[in-house]
Amino acid sequence: MPRLSVLADVQAAALHMEIRQITGGWGKTSLVTSKRQDDSENRRRVGLVSEIVDFVRINSGDNALVVTYEAIEERFAGPGIRTGHFNAISGLDTFGEVRSLFVIGRPLADARELRASALALTGRAIPLENGQVETRGVLMADGSGAGLGVRTYADPDLEALRVAVTDAEVVQAIGRGRGVNRTASNPLTVFVMADVTLPLPVTRLCRWTDVRLDVMARMLARGIMFLGASDAARAYPDLFSTPDAARMAIQRIVKGGYFPNISLGECTLGRCSGNRLIEVSYRLNGRGQQNRSVLVLERRLKGLREQLESLLGPLVHYELVEPSPPSPSAPQPTPHPSSPSPATTPQTEIAEEPEWVEESEVTDGPAATEPVDFLAPWPGEPSGSLWASAAALGGPGRPSWAREAPCVEVAGDGDWRSRALVSHWPPGQR
Repeated sequence: MPRLSVLADVQAAALHMEIRQITGGWGKTSLVTSKRQDDSENRRRVGLVSEIVDFVRINSGDNALVVTYEAIEERFAGPGIRTGHFNAISGLDTFGEVRSLFVIGRPLADARELRASALALTGRAIPLENGQVETRGVLMADGSGAGLGVRTYADPDLEALRVAVTDAEVVQAIGRGRGVNRTASNPLTVFVMADVTLPLPVTRLCRWTDVRLDVMARMLARGIMFLGASDAARAYPDLFSTPDAARMAIQRIVKGGYFPNISLGECTLGRCSGNRLIEVSYRLNGRGQQNRSVLVLERRLKGLREQLESLLGPLVHYELVEPSPPSPSAPQPTPHPSSPSPATTPQTEIAEEPEWVEESEVTDGPAATEPVDFLAPWPGEPSGSLWASAAALGGPGRPSWAREAPCVEVAGDGDWRSRALVSHWPPGQR
């Protein structure tokens, strides 16, 4: 249409949609098992997908959509999580109310197939090429830019087809959440795990190594955080091969006499209602069994006893442990310096993050100058610790607010987060 002039490229603003892009190599050859690979490589791929599944669970808000490769789609299905796969989602309009949306991977046509299509469309001689990784710019929501390593082609027609096959399908997946229709009462958080540059502003850009969950967070993502090594190993054999392995893993996280620093990375848990960590005491049937404890999110208490019995066996004791209210006349103990007072909960802006390029699955790009978490830590809090809780260990000397996970609205972000606070107990009271 030679007489047509484009006066403006108008794009609707999605004021209540955030896009968090996580780099790290999410190609099909990194996530999907293959008969051409040895057992150790396939086990690595299965293990990585298992980690991503736990990440999705903890960030789902119990109402999420996952779009990924068809071969691994069913791994993500579960309560509160619906799934779809690439090239089978265009036009679907049934996910407009999900709280979180995850795009994991991206479709990438074989170089030979792409060249065949380009030859048929253009009729010109196009040399065969495998493509290369180059740094391209990511538009950040604050108007700045960041570098990202993406797979591209030198030939303009091949590159145009790659964009149509790969980038456009990722945008289609994001569009299933209907971000332009969202309001402050039903915001959308999108997690993009793909090495693509989007025509949409990205709120956060970080590496998988900086947000992956530790074993405590992965237990919580599955519904129950066990505090006893033997039960943890029994319930989650893929996380802990033996009780000793569980004990050592838990001890690595429990530092300084308070329990524990749970690095959950970025948790989109919705509004604060139901996000409180609750301690539950239980005892297995059998001579010599002692009471043990687990931590669960308050919103996941329903059916917890049945879940425990399915993992461990019959219970003869099951009880929610409620904190004792402090005496009005009793002086409150001084909280640990790393814990903020609830009366002075900071309303801080998210810390500025460095720019970095993805560590591509083809070649390693430059690394970030320093690791970063999605949420800025509390003043004085150890770096990387977004959640911590002393709730499970009980005992005197704990401040009355130590069990609570107060609402924290990050200034300028418009999204609510929940944290469980931690305190040191006075000497001799652990």
